[in-house]
Amino acid sequence: MCIQIGYDKSDAHSTQKRGAVSSADVHLRLRNRRGGFGWFGPPNRLSADPARRVLLLEAGGSDRHLNVDPPAAFSKLFQSKRDWNYFTQPEPDADDRQLYLPRGKMLGGSSSMNAMIYFRGNRLDYDAWASSGCGGWSYEEVLPYFKKAEHNERGADAFHGIGGPLNVADQRSINELSEAFVEAAVDLGHPRNPDFNGADQVGVGAYQVTQKEGSVGALPGHICDR
Repeated sequence: MCIQIGYDKSDAHSTQKRGAVSSADVHLRLRNRRGGFGWFGPPNRLSADPARRVLLLEAGGSDRHLNVDPPAAFSKLFQSKRDWNYFTQPEPDADDRQLYLPRGKMLGGSSSMNAMIYFRGNRLDYDAWASSGCGGWSYEEVLPYFKKAEHNERGADAFHGIGGPLNVADQRSINELSEAFVEAAVDLGHPRNPDFNGADQVGVGAYQVTQKEGSVGALPGHICDR
């Protein structure tokens, strides 16, 4: 979510005279209050304009840590200072246990502490939102934005795009047990599905991931470099 927080340049003199802000504050026009995948679009677009300065605000600390970049190390961040360390209320259907919910407390939010599965959701959910009055939210209407946002290493097709800021790749090191599970399901008659963000989500297969060269990128690097 981006909101205006500065002042018009024409008001700079009167504002400074009152001692409300510094000259630097006058030019800081926009902020983004979250930095995870769900929010990188606005700061990416805004920071592409050199006339704008964009501030990313995220509770917690830096995402520069040994266990952030390798996807396989994400569980080492659990219950650390980079985790909100949430628990549910006692769950009656789980023997009244309180279930642990890891949530990222750093730049990138929970996108900096997960396994980077790329999964858009089911088209029927989007169509249901549209039919309930959320104009512009049908699957066919949001699909162009999904395609524009991604750079899929498989290439562009009817469901995927290239050239976007979000890198999407096949997994590089799939566990042998995962492969055996998929093959067993196929032997039992379940359809093999190579793309859960394609025409159909039914079936078994390996997810694509929002990784680049095997590393996590909770925020595209070029945003932070601008």
